[in-house]
Amino acid sequence: MAGSPFGLREVCSFPSRAFASVWCERRQRALFASGSEDAILIVVVSADSDEEPFTHLIPWQAPAPAALCFDPSASWLACCVDSTLRLISMTAFVGEGPDCRDLLADRPIQLPLETGKVPTAVAWWQADARHPVVAVGDQTGQLLFLSLTTSKVVGKSYIVGRVCELAVCTNDDLDSVDLLVSKLFF
Repeated sequence: MAGSPFGLREVCSFPSRAFASVWCERRQRALFASGSEDAILIVVVSADSDEEPFTHLIPWQAPAPAALCFDPSASWLACCVDSTLRLISMTAFVGEGPDCRDLLADRPIQLPLETGKVPTAVAWWQADARHPVVAVGDQTGQLLFLSLTTSKVVGKSYIVGRVCELAVCTNDDLDSVDLLVSKLFF
Protein backbone atom coordinates (compact mmCIF):
# COMPACT_ATOMS: atom_id res chain seq x y z
CA MET A 1 0.00 0.00 0.00
CA ALA A 2 1.38 3.41 -0.95
CA GLY A 3 1.94 6.12 1.65
CA SER A 4 -0.94 8.37 2.59
CA PRO A 5 -1.17 11.74 0.82
CA PHE A 6 -2.31 13.21 4.15
CA GLY A 7 0.33 14.02 6.71
CA LEU A 8 -0.44 14.98 10.28
CA ARG A 9 1.93 16.69 12.62
CA GLU A 10 1.46 18.39 15.93
CA VAL A 11 2.04 22.12 15.59
CA CYS A 12 1.48 22.92 19.25
CA SER A 13 -0.33 21.67 22.31
CA PHE A 14 -2.86 23.62 24.33
CA PRO A 15 -2.24 23.96 28.08
CA SER A 16 -5.89 23.39 29.03
CA ARG A 17 -9.28 22.37 27.64
CA ALA A 18 -10.43 24.53 24.72
CA PHE A 19 -13.97 25.90 24.89
CA ALA A 20 -14.30 27.73 21.55
CA SER A 21 -12.33 27.60 18.31
CA VAL A 22 -12.41 29.28 14.91
CA TRP A 23 -10.29 29.27 11.76
CA CYS A 24 -10.12 31.20 8.51
CA GLU A 25 -7.93 31.60 5.44
CA ARG A 26 -6.67 35.05 4.43
CA ARG A 27 -3.73 36.40 2.44
CA GLN A 28 -2.08 33.03 1.79
CA ARG A 29 -2.33 32.11 5.48
CA ALA A 30 -4.57 29.96 7.62
CA LEU A 31 -5.38 31.37 11.05
CA PHE A 32 -6.68 29.36 13.98
CA ALA A 33 -7.77 30.68 17.37
CA SER A 34 -8.87 28.65 20.34
CA GLY A 35 -9.83 29.88 23.80
CA SER A 36 -9.70 28.36 27.26
CA GLU A 37 -10.00 29.63 30.83
CA ASP A 38 -6.40 30.82 30.95
CA ALA A 39 -5.27 31.56 27.38
CA ILE A 40 -6.22 32.20 23.79
CA LEU A 41 -4.02 30.30 21.36
CA ILE A 42 -3.31 31.86 17.97
CA VAL A 43 -1.76 29.71 15.23
CA VAL A 44 -0.79 31.15 11.84
CA VAL A 45 0.18 28.75 9.07
CA SER A 46 1.62 30.12 5.83
CA ALA A 47 0.76 28.68 2.42
CA ASP A 48 4.52 28.31 1.97
CA SER A 49 5.08 24.77 3.24
CA ASP A 50 8.72 25.54 4.09
CA GLU A 51 7.71 28.18 6.63
CA GLU A 52 7.14 26.94 10.17
CA PRO A 53 3.73 27.68 11.74
CA PHE A 54 3.70 30.62 14.14
CA THR A 55 2.02 30.11 17.52
CA HIS A 56 1.21 32.67 20.19
CA LEU A 57 -0.54 32.37 23.56
CA ILE A 58 -2.46 35.41 24.78
CA PRO A 59 -2.87 35.24 28.58
CA TRP A 60 -6.55 35.26 29.51
CA GLN A 61 -7.89 36.12 32.97
CA ALA A 62 -11.61 35.93 32.22
CA PRO A 63 -14.03 33.04 31.94
CA ALA A 64 -13.38 30.91 28.87
CA PRO A 65 -14.65 32.34 25.56
CA ALA A 66 -18.02 30.92 24.57
CA ALA A 67 -17.73 31.91 20.89
CA LEU A 68 -15.04 33.29 18.57
CA CYS A 69 -14.95 34.67 15.03
CA PHE A 70 -12.57 36.58 12.76
CA ASP A 71 -13.56 39.64 10.77
CA PRO A 72 -13.44 39.22 6.94
CA SER A 73 -9.86 40.53 6.76
CA ALA A 74 -8.72 38.41 9.74
CA SER A 75 -7.48 41.62 11.38
CA TRP A 76 -9.79 41.25 14.40
CA LEU A 77 -10.91 38.38 16.59
CA ALA A 78 -14.34 38.82 18.20
CA CYS A 79 -14.56 36.96 21.48
CA CYS A 80 -17.82 36.43 23.43
CA VAL A 81 -17.28 35.92 27.15
CA ASP A 82 -20.29 35.65 29.45
CA SER A 83 -22.38 38.67 28.46
CA THR A 84 -19.57 40.74 26.90
CA LEU A 85 -17.95 40.96 23.50
CA ARG A 86 -14.23 41.72 23.31
CA LEU A 87 -12.28 42.60 20.17
CA ILE A 88 -8.66 41.45 19.89
CA SER A 89 -6.41 42.92 17.20
CA MET A 90 -4.77 40.33 14.94
CA THR A 91 -2.70 42.84 12.91
CA ALA A 92 0.49 41.68 14.64
CA PHE A 93 -0.08 38.25 13.08
CA VAL A 94 -1.53 39.14 9.66
CA GLY A 95 -0.10 42.59 8.93
CA GLU A 96 -2.10 45.73 8.28
CA GLY A 97 -5.84 45.47 8.11
CA PRO A 98 -8.64 47.85 7.19
CA ASP A 99 -8.99 51.21 8.90
CA CYS A 100 -11.00 50.41 12.01
CA ARG A 101 -10.55 53.59 14.05
CA ASP A 102 -14.25 53.63 14.81
CA LEU A 103 -14.33 50.14 16.33
CA LEU A 104 -14.95 49.95 20.06
CA ALA A 105 -11.82 47.83 20.57
CA ASP A 106 -10.55 49.59 23.68
CA ARG A 107 -13.18 48.17 26.04
CA PRO A 108 -15.53 45.19 26.36
CA ILE A 109 -18.96 45.72 24.82
CA GLN A 110 -21.83 44.69 27.06
CA LEU A 111 -24.20 42.35 25.24
CA PRO A 112 -27.85 43.05 26.01
CA LEU A 113 -28.64 39.40 26.77
CA GLU A 114 -31.32 38.37 29.20
CA THR A 115 -30.07 37.44 32.68
CA GLY A 116 -28.50 34.00 32.72
CA LYS A 117 -28.24 33.74 28.94
CA VAL A 118 -24.81 33.18 27.42
CA PRO A 119 -23.69 33.55 23.80
CA THR A 120 -23.15 30.33 21.88
CA ALA A 121 -22.13 31.67 18.45
CA VAL A 122 -20.83 34.86 16.84
CA ALA A 123 -20.32 35.96 13.22
CA TRP A 124 -18.86 39.18 11.80
CA TRP A 125 -21.34 40.81 9.39
CA GLN A 126 -19.36 43.24 7.21
CA ALA A 127 -22.18 44.77 5.17
CA ASP A 128 -20.57 48.22 5.28
CA ALA A 129 -16.82 48.63 5.89
CA ARG A 130 -17.38 51.67 8.10
CA HIS A 131 -20.15 50.13 10.19
CA PRO A 132 -19.32 46.50 11.04
CA VAL A 133 -21.91 44.44 12.86
CA VAL A 134 -21.65 41.15 14.72
CA ALA A 135 -24.44 38.61 14.94
CA VAL A 136 -24.55 36.90 18.34
CA GLY A 137 -26.72 33.85 19.04
CA ASP A 138 -27.53 32.32 22.42
CA GLN A 139 -28.81 29.05 23.85
CA THR A 140 -32.45 30.19 23.75
CA GLY A 141 -32.48 30.96 20.01
CA GLN A 142 -32.12 34.73 20.32
CA LEU A 143 -30.07 36.46 17.59
CA LEU A 144 -28.74 39.95 18.24
CA PHE A 145 -27.15 42.17 15.59
CA LEU A 146 -24.80 44.58 17.34
CA SER A 147 -23.01 47.59 15.82
CA LEU A 148 -19.29 47.57 16.60
CA THR A 149 -19.07 51.34 16.22
CA THR A 150 -21.95 52.31 18.50
CA SER A 151 -22.40 49.11 20.60
CA LYS A 152 -26.15 49.41 19.99
CA VAL A 153 -28.46 46.61 18.89
CA VAL A 154 -29.36 47.23 15.24
CA GLY A 155 -31.54 44.14 14.82
CA LYS A 156 -32.99 41.17 16.66
CA SER A 157 -34.46 37.85 15.64
CA TYR A 158 -35.35 34.48 17.14
CA ILE A 159 -35.25 30.84 16.08
CA VAL A 160 -36.66 27.76 17.80
CA GLY A 161 -33.73 25.91 19.35
CA ARG A 162 -30.22 26.66 20.54
CA VAL A 163 -28.00 28.63 18.14
CA CYS A 164 -24.96 26.39 17.56
CA GLU A 165 -23.12 28.13 14.75
CA LEU A 166 -23.43 31.23 12.58
CA ALA A 167 -21.91 31.78 9.14
CA VAL A 168 -22.22 34.81 6.90
CA CYS A 169 -22.57 33.83 3.23
CA THR A 170 -22.19 36.22 0.28
CA ASN A 171 -22.35 35.81 -3.48
CA ASP A 172 -19.44 36.81 -5.73
CA ASP A 173 -20.96 40.21 -6.52
CA LEU A 174 -21.52 40.95 -2.81
CA ASP A 175 -25.07 42.06 -3.58
CA SER A 176 -26.58 39.32 -1.41
CA VAL A 177 -25.63 38.58 2.19
CA ASP A 178 -27.23 35.72 4.10
CA LEU A 179 -26.80 34.43 7.63
CA LEU A 180 -26.66 30.64 7.93
CA VAL A 181 -27.81 29.52 11.39
CA SER A 182 -27.28 25.98 12.60
CA LYS A 183 -29.28 25.03 15.62
CA LEU A 184 -29.89 22.30 18.14
CA PHE A 185 -33.50 21.51 19.01
CA PHE A 186 -34.42 21.57 22.69
